[in-house]
Amino acid sequence: MSDHTQNALMTRIKTLLNIAICCTAVSVGCQANNETAPIAAEEENPGETNELIGVAQDILEAFNTNDWEAFTALAADGVVYDEVATSGEIEGADAIVESMKGWKTAMPDVKGTVNNAQLTDHGVLLEVTWVGTHTGPLGGPEGIPATGNSQTTRSAWIMEFDEGKLSRSRHYFDMLSLMQQLGVIP
Repeated sequence: MSDHTQNALMTRIKTLLNIAICCTAVSVGCQANNETAPIAAEEENPGETNELIGVAQDILEAFNTNDWEAFTALAADGVVYDEVATSGEIEGADAIVESMKGWKTAMPDVKGTVNNAQLTDHGVLLEVTWVGTHTGPLGGPEGIPATGNSQTTRSAWIMEFDEGKLSRSRHYFDMLSLMQQLGVIP
């Protein structure tokens, strides 16, 4: 690896570490910038609960199976995905799909498993465990080269809906733990 590539990689890692430290401090049960509503204690319409949770799970399954058409069909016009750990806010279903494909390039076998799903005042909160093996570049060709390491990363994915379609989501995951598991940092 050339000195230039190594310096660029170290700069990226330092940036990711700063993000990870900030994200690790976020407690999923707390409100993030007063944007996230607390989990609803009681549900007035159980049918709506099951329907929205089902749509949220379908979105995750679309990622798991690389079914980008299904994801696009579940997304509202102007959908926004805020990947907090990477400081990436992406607008539009096509742009979000490209970002998801980037993760699949880095870890083709990555799958998310829902550990818990709760209806909130504004949508659904999924607790997801991501498991995959880092066999491709992470963050594009100039990003982190494949390490061959496996990872298991816990996350919270908060989804908001408009007329049954995903309109906005915030995805929190532990970047520090991910980078350690990949062997990028000690």
